[in-house]
Amino acid sequence: MDRGVLIKDLAIKNGRLEKLNELEMKANSFLTTMGLQRDELIENYLKSQRLAIAVGRDNLERGVHKAFSSMLDHQHTHKRINFEHIL
Repeated sequence: MDRGVLIKDLAIKNGRLEKLNELEMKANSFLTTMGLQRDELIENYLKSQRLAIAVGRDNLERGVHKAFSSMLDHQHTHKRINFEHIL
């Protein structure tokens, strides 16, 4: 084979190698970005679950308090009516 053809072939292969290296760098950068986004997504998901549990607990406490207050109001009203009937 002619030396010029070999040099030309080597230059083409080197160009391809450079492109492959460039593509590999872009792929690694993309994977790193995707990993960071995944970590952030998981963190936000866990925060949302904690918030949902806290809201549920607060709603339960509020409901119990409201029911207890209603029960006390009903008792007070019932006692008042009984006293009015007695008097």
